[in-house]
Order: sequence, then C-alpha cells, then structure tokens
Amino acid sequence: MPPREGNTSLNVSLPKDLVARLDVLAATPGASKSTVVEAAVRQFVDQGANASLVTAVHQRLDTQGARLQALEQALTALEATISDLGALLTRQAKAHDALIEARNLFCDFVDGARGTALPAGSRLKQFWRAWR
Repeated sequence: MPPREGNTSLNVSLPKDLVARLDVLAATPGASKSTVVEAAVRQFVDQGANASLVTAVHQRLDTQGARLQALEQALTALEATISDLGALLTRQAKAHDALIEARNLFCDFVDGARGTALPAGSRLKQFWRAWR
C-alpha cells in the first residue's frame, strides 16, 4: 500500500513484545499501527527538543546568574569607594573651614596692625593685599 500524501513509508524492525503491545493499541477504534507509531515518535522527538530547550535555558540562566553575581561584587566595591570618598570629602571640608578661619584671623591681625603703619615694602603687607 502506498503512503498517504505528505507521508513517507518506513520499514521498522521491532522486538516481538513491543509489536504485541502495538497491536493492542492499534486495535482500538480509529487507531492504526501507523498512527500509534507516529504519536510515539512525535512524543519522543518533542521530548528531545524540550530537553534541549531546557538545557539551553539552564545554561543561559547560569550565565546570567554569574553576570549578576559579578555585578553585585562590583556594586559592593563601588559602595565602599563612595563611602571612602564621602569620608575624604568630609575631612577636606573640615580642613577648608580651618583654613578659612586661619585666613580670617590673619586678616583681622593685619587689619589691627594697619594702625601701626606697616612699612610700605613689608612682606606682611604685600601678603595681606594678595590674600584679600
């Protein structure tokens, strides 16, 4: 008998116990050996494709997990760096405030000394003018 249109005929050798089970399944109304074998082969192939897909998804998830872990480590290091910079900026701000205070004290000193008529070429007077 020629195969149905769109199908290919195959000759398959099966063990006797499997052929007996195939005959039982093919004996149900609306079934044939071809439809039972087709369903079995389709399920087998689909499961193989699904297994390959699951394996690919697992590999992809493992890769993304490793990337996320590396990103988390980088963010932790960045957080520590930002914390260190914050402490440094706080120290620099305090040093800046101290310098401003020293400058103000110096200017007050020079302003007080102005009444004592500093010499025209005095280095202190030149420094004060440059600082103001």
